[in-house]
Amino acid sequence: MLNKSQKVEGVQDSSVFQAGGDIHVGLTYPEVKDLCQTLIAAEVGRLTHEAEADFRKRLEAFEQRFYERLEQLSNKENIEKLKKPGIQLTIHDTILSSMKTDDELTKEQLLEMLIDRLNVDENDTERAVIEDAIEKATRVSKPLMALMVALQFRTFLMPGPLKPMIDHVFAQLGELFKALDDLSNLDIAYGKQLQCVMDLSPLKMVAPYEDMLLRNYDLHFRHFMKQGQYHQFRIEHPEIQHGIRIGDMNMPIVGIDGLKPDVAEEDWEISLMGSSTQFLKSLLSSQGKDYMIPALDMLLQQMPPFSKDELREYLIGLNPGWQNLFTVFQRSDVNNLQLSPVGNYLALVYTRNITHNSTAFLREFYKAF
Repeated sequence: MLNKSQKVEGVQDSSVFQAGGDIHVGLTYPEVKDLCQTLIAAEVGRLTHEAEADFRKRLEAFEQRFYERLEQLSNKENIEKLKKPGIQLTIHDTILSSMKTDDELTKEQLLEMLIDRLNVDENDTERAVIEDAIEKATRVSKPLMALMVALQFRTFLMPGPLKPMIDHVFAQLGELFKALDDLSNLDIAYGKQLQCVMDLSPLKMVAPYEDMLLRNYDLHFRHFMKQGQYHQFRIEHPEIQHGIRIGDMNMPIVGIDGLKPDVAEEDWEISLMGSSTQFLKSLLSSQGKDYMIPALDMLLQQMPPFSKDELREYLIGLNPGWQNLFTVFQRSDVNNLQLSPVGNYLALVYTRNITHNSTAFLREFYKAF
């Protein structure tokens, strides 16, 4: 009930009424509807204008970077492919994918994929994989990408010949693997829906992640001998000092694992070239230096490999993100995943800047199997 001071008085032909000393403005439903439509139309117009300006800005940036990449192509004949309808459609799809993301790294990767597309034949299977990857790239979350890279590095050997280079790569990978802390079952399920990851056959058993690293990087994860001890070894086996050709350079297979001014020279640790014994021995054989292999085997006997615990401690020391990887891969449903060709390609493109292997192509990866 209203008291006398709250008597309601209306104003003719108006939605304003007074209740006591308070003035209230009321709007009818049609008036509210008209007002909202006006406000929304004005806001949409403003946003559309801003979106158009942003689109043009992004498109100009894409064009500039694409032209810069074209100038870097070693095979100028591939530029002629720009006239083909298939390539032009791929450019169109790449631009659309690039417009969908604000992530600069993803945009760079899309450009790399587009350049890769110019470097493959029209009827090549890799063409189809690249085009599929361009369409899916912006839909891969960072945790899912971290998982895909982890799955790939379980079997993929890095080309870096020197221990400090490989350590640097593992440290950068650890930074990416920090994202695995946010990996969800939804990420994994969606990765399967995208056909980037898939389950292995239940009949196929996959070794623990640590075992795979110890096998594929057995030259890297070892207790290296000291420089003083190696000095005596090379006196007894001088052939171990013979070099191998890497490009135009002749390099020794044994080197120093970084100079340490605060450590006596005889206590410096040595390191071996390459990541695996299989890689190094095949390289020696290809250059007619099989005679060095017995000395290499004797050297390895004096440098025992890491245990699993030592491996984990070493990698976590390089970057704590590796702890996330070891935790995630304790799950059997994660450890038994594998990558599809599209998943492998997306992971390869992502890690090119990390491994400095700009020529890594999908066909090279599958040659290893």
